Amino acid sequence: MFNYQPLVSICLPVYNAIEFIEETINCFINQTYKNWELIVQDDCSKDGTWELLLEKYEFHDKIRLYQNSQNFGIGKNWNEVYEKVKGEFVVIFNADDLVVNDFLERSVSYFQVHEGIDMVINSYERTDDEKNADLGTIFKSYKGITHNIININHQRFYRIHWNYTLAKKGSLDKLKNEFGLFYPTQVCDAMLWYESYQQNLLAYYSGDIVGTYRVHENNNSKIPLGEFESTLLWMIPIYPEIYKLKIKAKWNSGYILTFKYLYACFKYYKKPNLTALKNITLYV
Repeated sequence: MFNYQPLVSICLPVYNAIEFIEETINCFINQTYKNWELIVQDDCSKDGTWELLLEKYEFHDKIRLYQNSQNFGIGKNWNEVYEKVKGEFVVIFNADDLVVNDFLERSVSYFQVHEGIDMVINSYERTDDEKNADLGTIFKSYKGITHNIININHQRFYRIHWNYTLAKKGSLDKLKNEFGLFYPTQVCDAMLWYESYQQNLLAYYSGDIVGTYRVHENNNSKIPLGEFESTLLWMIPIYPEIYKLKIKAKWNSGYILTFKYLYACFKYYKKPNLTALKNITLYV
């Protein structure tokens, strides 16, 4: 039980987010929980994001602004911001999404009830540019404590995202690899979930909907072949057994994955990566 308010560090890696960044930051400024710091790491934005950050938040006493000397890309930029954390608890947040104003207060309170957990994972809704909430997805919120963070065997219905997760910094530090907390790849966030599962971290799923994930044309997930190829190049060789459990691999899963990858390459006029194809053969 806390007899104080532990410091919560919000990590906000940013790249070309001028359309959303102010609304996102204001979500944290308006939190009912008051002991927080916001660390913004700009990855050399080209759309005026950095200039807006300086204009609006340079002198805010709880916000620290940093800009890389060159564009680092997703994983390395996320490591840059994480290494500046001072808090006992950490949120890793996208620069274009939203949370309710009691997100931090509610999440910290669950640590007081469930003292042995490493993280609190809350739920969220998704919306597109036309404000169509949840995009027609049927979703049931699971509540409870589990080591099965990534839902191996699909035993329960829940949704996970680092945006809406509050984790102990000490627990996250146990997940570091040779590059830092994150691998230098587009699926670095998904790989951190896999590492959390591999290290047997304990999570409490609140079932609370505490924020909104915005689906728009500039999402990193919309980069053609980006997440798919990153999965083949990074996730599969590092976490082969977990990946196979996650997809419920069968004898023909490698053939199916190869076909999907080659078709995607054809669709987007991209030459197949031979290492990606080799990894499917070796690990799936």
